[in-house]
Amino acid sequence: MFIGAAPVTEWRLLERRPGYTHYHAATLPLELHRKETPGYIANLTSASPGIYVIIRPGGATTDSAAPVHVGLITASAHDAEAYGHIGDEVIGQVAFPDDVRDLVEAFIDAHHQEEVFKKRRRRDHHVVEEHKFGQEPIQELRARMAKVGLKPEGES
Repeated sequence: MFIGAAPVTEWRLLERRPGYTHYHAATLPLELHRKETPGYIANLTSASPGIYVIIRPGGATTDSAAPVHVGLITASAHDAEAYGHIGDEVIGQVAFPDDVRDLVEAFIDAHHQEEVFKKRRRRDHHVVEEHKFGQEPIQELRARMAKVGLKPEGES
């Protein structure tokens, strides 16, 4: 993964060792969005920061014989987690090249804004709405039945 890498038409073997084989399978753009900076920060502060690679079953085109293709890449840990819940996709990770890591850090510095914590207002009382639809409101039913010493069905 390199800034300005050439497009890939076929998988290119990069390295083969016992237990793994590395290919250059795709060159995709890394899109960064201002609202995703918390996901980028989570990635950079994790134990193993890197670029998440979303791998999808089947070839990228109908005439491709490849068993999988690279669907997209992201620097957001939150996006990677969401894609991991989809099912058919496999999430891989490659180490940050220094120039890409510097680019993501500069993007965070320029665009990250801490979200202000907003406490929700407390609801202290229940508002009983006006009776509108053909059935008696439960509060009125319970009060009426209590007067005559009965309980509504289903209550013990």
